[in-house]
Amino acid sequence: MKKALGLVGVVLGCAAVQVWGQTKAPKAERAKRSGAPSAGPATTQFQIRNVNFRIDESITLEIAWLRGELLSNEPGKLPTFDDKASLLMKIDAGEVAMSTASFTDLMNRYVFNYPGAPLTNIRVSTEGDLLRQEATMHNTVPTEMVGSLAALPDGRIRFRPNTIRAAGVPAKKLMDAVGLQTSKLVKGTDPRGVDIVGDDLIMDLNVLMPPPRVRAKVSGVRIEGDRIVQTFGGKDAAAAREELAPPDKEAANYMYYRGGTIRFRKFIMEDTDVQIVDADPGDPLDYSLERYFDQIVAGQSRNTSNGAQVTSVPDYHDLQRRGSSEQPAP
Repeated sequence: MKKALGLVGVVLGCAAVQVWGQTKAPKAERAKRSGAPSAGPATTQFQIRNVNFRIDESITLEIAWLRGELLSNEPGKLPTFDDKASLLMKIDAGEVAMSTASFTDLMNRYVFNYPGAPLTNIRVSTEGDLLRQEATMHNTVPTEMVGSLAALPDGRIRFRPNTIRAAGVPAKKLMDAVGLQTSKLVKGTDPRGVDIVGDDLIMDLNVLMPPPRVRAKVSGVRIEGDRIVQTFGGKDAAAAREELAPPDKEAANYMYYRGGTIRFRKFIMEDTDVQIVDADPGDPLDYSLERYFDQIVAGQSRNTSNGAQVTSVPDYHDLQRRGSSEQPAP
């Protein structure tokens, strides 16, 4: 008895994958029907190269490369690709960038999106190798902070302002004169991954990122143009850099998942061996977490002789253009 399988993908900062396959194992079929996970490798390893991973329509992680494990964010349950809140990406090593536009949306839509948030209308830009953050404080006072980024030993990111202005006035001197600090002005009830220590803003990616959840330690951070580039990996990074051997070794842009058991749609996949490759390798794979199925439907899948799955998908922005061209004229 054969059943078609379709595999989803996920990432970061996190990642996703999908594919069709077949199985004849009666035990696996019983596990699928009951929904109970069967025995197998404990976790799924992942390796990602040159993927622009869209968490949603406005926030994109530009993944140069990542190496890590896919875990469940819900103890006792399988990672479920159709529920990104159930996914936990443990990042061992890699490099990921985020544009200032994506970072602006992250701050406004997730980090400071709660009643009583001290900062609103946040706008993030770069100034050489410095970061500029403009915002409205407590809904009344326009503020501006320009400063440097650094990775802390505990894996968090520190933003240290060199200059602070409030309503156009150099506020740092004023705050020093009256004994105030940023923490006393920028104080909220639900910081969501941003702590204030003295005049520093300390950001924790493990908390401030929207689902899928990320477990990672930032080992380096820098500004490149309008992008914030983060590197991951501590003393064990060299071991984590050991590459998996994907089925399509010629692919430049891909997501590869190997081992473990995962759930997608109505199916459970055991001993995962799936690679999602870019149908147009001329630029990074543009992958949408929320619209992955559209890409899979428009792609092509094949099986290798050892049972691995390779699925070639179009870039998400190509599907958007294609969909727009197919819309009837008003």
